[in-house]
Amino acid sequence: MAEPSLSGQTFARLLVLEEMPGRQLLVRCECGTERVMLRRNVVRGRSRSCGCVRANNNRSHGSSGTRLYRIWRLMRARCFRGKGHDWHRYGGRGISCSEDWATFEPFRDWALAHGYADELSIDRINNDGNYEPSNCRWVDHRAQCLNKQNTVRIPYRGEMMTVVEVAEITGKSPDWFYWRIRSGRPADEIAAGL
Repeated sequence: MAEPSLSGQTFARLLVLEEMPGRQLLVRCECGTERVMLRRNVVRGRSRSCGCVRANNNRSHGSSGTRLYRIWRLMRARCFRGKGHDWHRYGGRGISCSEDWATFEPFRDWALAHGYADELSIDRINNDGNYEPSNCRWVDHRAQCLNKQNTVRIPYRGEMMTVVEVAEITGKSPDWFYWRIRSGRPADEIAAGL
């Protein structure tokens, strides 16, 4: 049985001009480009333009190969891609990404205005908060490690500090503090008298 003619029909941005041998179509894109494409790709929606849409999207910021762009993509994947290996620690527990950063350009502009450098990584100030301009900063690896969800904090000199920070100030080993924590001492006694 012969397939119905597609001449004159529009699929996405493609107007079918004529049917060609070998199950191909001559199409004209909305941008004016004429091209021969496989019939099945046009009909099934795999080919939606001559390629101009993808080219324009890639030209919009020109940063797709940069480290900053990868950071933005991974940040959004952690929040919105349920199949990622980090999903349970981010999107799976309600962490989201600001609508302000739905596209790369606003994120890039914020990052460059707030201290982005290649040796730094993005860090949420409040680990239970979202990725948003008011809750993010650029920090080095040490600061990133001190602000993890499982980081232990103890009271010292009237403020809550990480065990590593208190150990650095007092000259004691972090293990000394962890031993006191495991032994069941009340939080206010762990670093008392130091």
